[in-house]
Amino acid sequence: MLLKTLLNKVERFKSFVYKKVYLEEIDGEEAVVVEIRPRKNTRPICRVCMKPCGTHTTERPRRFEFVPFWKWKVYFEYAPRRADCAMDGALVEWMP
Repeated sequence: MLLKTLLNKVERFKSFVYKKVYLEEIDGEEAVVVEIRPRKNTRPICRVCMKPCGTHTTERPRRFEFVPFWKWKVYFEYAPRRADCAMDGALVEWMP
């Protein structure tokens, strides 16, 4: 069973999909890195008013630490979009 399949069973995000899973050395230790992409045809959600908005730009990819898997640390790598909200302006989208 693939790690991507396990993640979809345990931690399913409605507007994001898991793309690539690989091992990488981070801070001298092997870690699992999971690339996450926004689902096609979804709009970013404003983190203030929680409404779908247009996309302004995309920021550089960031790594977010997740729950360790056996002996490996797990990181989600995602390039957050900037939501272009009519009420609140351009803000980084809301992420679960």
